[in-house]
Amino acid sequence: MTKHIPGLTIAIEAQRIAALRSYQVVDAASVDGLERIAALTSASLGVPAAWFAFVDEESCRPQACIGIEGVSAPRAGSPCEASLSGKGSVVIPDLDADVRFSGDQSRPELKGFRFYAGAALKTERGDRIGVLCVADTKPKSTFSAAQARLLAN
Repeated sequence: MTKHIPGLTIAIEAQRIAALRSYQVVDAASVDGLERIAALTSASLGVPAAWFAFVDEESCRPQACIGIEGVSAPRAGSPCEASLSGKGSVVIPDLDADVRFSGDQSRPELKGFRFYAGAALKTERGDRIGVLCVADTKPKSTFSAAQARLLAN
């Protein structure tokens, strides 16, 4: 059964999942070019970690991880899910200070990280199939609006 993502209707969620499956990236050993993009994103934004998280019915599934161990995590209530349903980039300056995500138990994929930002990956048709994520082990109140726009584009 397709679960509901906040901000998306059941029909849109079903369409999103179909689009994700059509790209055959979930559980792929690697996807050409993504590691290079993740490395460039990390360097461009001055953060030690960047990765792609493809979001299926249950999980955020990492690919092309730079500076972070790729651990699948439940999508429900995760920073990844917030990024998928948000407009533009979702920036969380300090995960431990944000009541939605405080404590490593609520975000096992980000264990040891304090800063997170993510932007939805959209197909040509506009289906949100995943998230380009960045993180840092330190809180980051200096992540600018220009950096957030760069991540989203």
